[in-house]
Amino acid sequence: MCEILTLKYNTKGLYFPETSIKEALSSNDNGCGFMLMEKEGNRWEVKDMDTYDCFDYNKEEPTSDDIDEFTIIDYSIDTKDKVINLELFSGPVMSMDFQGGIHAGSHKKDIEFEIEQYCAEYGFEIDLNKKRAYTSRRAYNFSKGSVNYLNSKKAVEKLFNKQKMLKPNQMLIMHFRNATSGFTQSNTQPILNGNFVTIHNGVFDGELIHDNDDKSDTKAFTELLNNLYKKAREVKEVQEEEIINKLLKQVEGWFSIFIYSWETGQLYYRKEGAQFNEAYEGIMMSTKEIRFPVVSKEFCSTNF
Repeated sequence: MCEILTLKYNTKGLYFPETSIKEALSSNDNGCGFMLMEKEGNRWEVKDMDTYDCFDYNKEEPTSDDIDEFTIIDYSIDTKDKVINLELFSGPVMSMDFQGGIHAGSHKKDIEFEIEQYCAEYGFEIDLNKKRAYTSRRAYNFSKGSVNYLNSKKAVEKLFNKQKMLKPNQMLIMHFRNATSGFTQSNTQPILNGNFVTIHNGVFDGELIHDNDDKSDTKAFTELLNNLYKKAREVKEVQEEEIINKLLKQVEGWFSIFIYSWETGQLYYRKEGAQFNEAYEGIMMSTKEIRFPVVSKEFCSTNF
């Protein structure tokens, strides 16, 4: 699971604590990046954009396949989409539909029993009481590589300082990557392809998405979106949005995604089966509520 943090229309001088940015990168250590935008009339203009290499993919770290270990685990309930999102903080993410009699108002023990049974079917043991998932390194096929701690420290400092320079008509989108495909630095987000820039948390899969070790699912999605855009003649704003919505309905998986169009200057946000929360009336938004210094609520799809 990747993470996205955003700060926009910041008239109150708010910002994510440096510890929150550090923890977001620590949990998603395959790289990070940002896009700084400014609203002019009804258009967004990209003022700055960059990515930071925080992970050495080609450097091997010694591992032991026979060492059992655990990873922290938690879950969240999406009542709108009727799914339970199961999150392993240093491993994969799973989503399960509400099972049997499970519903938003179900007792916590009933929900956790269903989750544990569901996971058992996939061959790994979890203990939601202790918030731990027990497995081995072989089971999750850990990728080769190691964290570049010096670059990570510099990236945290730069992102933290970017927030403090934000103007009232600007928006900062930060992305922290946990790679599930495309194990190269070129897949660090934001992803640019033709008319579109994307920042995405989640997993795209299915027959339409052709990702591999060199190309992430986000890069494959952005490439596909731009190809569809080029094929459509004289694309206008409404048609552009239709193309985006149609493609998102066709791809499989779950997502929380920002899509920016250079042509129209529009910034779209869409989500399906993924969490995205807001605080301070939408000034601050984050994949995880724990990054906020305040209580937050669920954020829904919209155009900015």
